[in-house]
Amino acid sequence: MRKPSPWITLVLPLTVLGLTGCVKVDPAPKAVTASRVEAIDGSSVKRVVLNPGAEKRLDIQTTPIRPATPQEVAGLPPGAAPPPGVAARTAIPYEALIYDKKGGTFAYTNPTGLDYVREPVAVDNIRDKVVVLTAGPAVGTAVVSVGAVLLYGVETGVGK
Repeated sequence: MRKPSPWITLVLPLTVLGLTGCVKVDPAPKAVTASRVEAIDGSSVKRVVLNPGAEKRLDIQTTPIRPATPQEVAGLPPGAAPPPGVAARTAIPYEALIYDKKGGTFAYTNPTGLDYVREPVAVDNIRDKVVVLTAGPAVGTAVVSVGAVLLYGVETGVGK
């Protein structure tokens, strides 16, 4: 077997080292922000804006607010005859209800795209995972029914 030339053993490593110096490397990769929290003029609550990847990872799901049935308003089991003159109310899933640290009740609405806003709600009663509201967003408004507590954590900075 023949020994390599001394020039090869010297030039080849220097060439490889020289080529590695030609690659430009960013000192730090740019961080991708999963969410941002924005102030809303005239409100104490904030808007939570997620990027599409974060929304998917958090598995955020929404449900429209619906009219409550007379049985739900009266706190009766399904099929029971409601008393006359039951007031109109709205209903949301129990999972959409959030309590803040002062005991206030809220639900996250989804006004557009990846924006979520915590809106106050007034609870009349809770039965069978249905929350009957006396005040809050209108019928048809999308509320977060899966992931609301995670949005609250993002908004309030839990874990930072």
